[in-house]
Amino acid sequence: MRICLLAHAGSIHTRRWARWFARAGHEVHVVSLTVAEGEELYRVHVLGNRNTVHQARTNWSYLRLLPALRRRIREIRPDIVNAHFLTSNGLFGALVRPRGVPFVISVHGSDVLTIPRRSPWMRPPLRWALGAADLVTAVSSQTAEAVRDLAGARIPLESLQYGVDRSIFTPGLPADERPPIVLSTRRLEEFARIDLLLEAAALLERSGSPLEVVVAGEGGLTSSLEEKARGLRRVRFIGNLSETDVAKHLRESALYVSLSRSDGASLSLLEAMASGAYPIVSDIPANREWIASGRNGAVVDDLSAAGIAEVLERGWCDTEARECAARENVRMVAERADREVNMARIEDLFLRLVRDSARGA
Repeated sequence: MRICLLAHAGSIHTRRWARWFARAGHEVHVVSLTVAEGEELYRVHVLGNRNTVHQARTNWSYLRLLPALRRRIREIRPDIVNAHFLTSNGLFGALVRPRGVPFVISVHGSDVLTIPRRSPWMRPPLRWALGAADLVTAVSSQTAEAVRDLAGARIPLESLQYGVDRSIFTPGLPADERPPIVLSTRRLEEFARIDLLLEAAALLERSGSPLEVVVAGEGGLTSSLEEKARGLRRVRFIGNLSETDVAKHLRESALYVSLSRSDGASLSLLEAMASGAYPIVSDIPANREWIASGRNGAVVDDLSAAGIAEVLERGWCDTEARECAARENVRMVAERADREVNMARIEDLFLRLVRDSARGA
């Protein structure tokens, strides 16, 4: 297949998706409205110059790029177009899709969970875009339900999380050999509520707990969060990590924590589960789909600093619970979130759409 991905080329999710299809032998083109570097395995097409692209990220000057987007897709002559994130690439892809070419929208979370609710005026165009798709893929049952609520039950929809590379994210040290490390691998943005984790870390430090909080990743709040943690001896910021380094840290950490306000499906949670780190997560549907308190992790319902600190300390002290959770989580990821298996399912769906389109031509 010649696949045209309409997606943010700089996103790690786009890169993993494009790499998988390229390594499977397909010709992959990423058309991006945001500036990013290309890769050997696939080609990146950036529309506009740096100024227009920057504007497109912040306002409706996206519309000025529609003619260029339409021309570029025609030049690529794809067998299938796959747009990622409904409220940007999904909407604009529906406007410019070539006639007779299968069109797939992949929704990821806030594009169906929060934006349509926060901006009701967007619901009609988003409903129209979903109706124009030959297939919609959703990363969780919650996002699939949101798609149906927005566009109706007849939408051709597949719900699957594209998964974890289990050749990289493997079980690490047994629970009783793991050091007292709490690892966060979320972006340093407001939705992840890293500030609450730092407040809990301060309480743990004052109580004499051995737990050390390690914060991986970067984002718009990096400087302010580092300032908030100033003076805390048992908090470390380690910046962005490669996939291999994330896996190494997870294999050596006792606890993984995510206090996110909202997620479609958290790939970082699945990576932690595959690596045997004990998950401590916020009480949102995306997390409850994978974690049941007392069985394979802990769901935090008291998001105060004291409540978070208590759950972290309890998780660290219960070695048996951590060992049982590690076994269960590694099994769950193998059964439901293996990237090779799930991406092959997506590949099969794409191939069927292309074959059906060719028969109908």
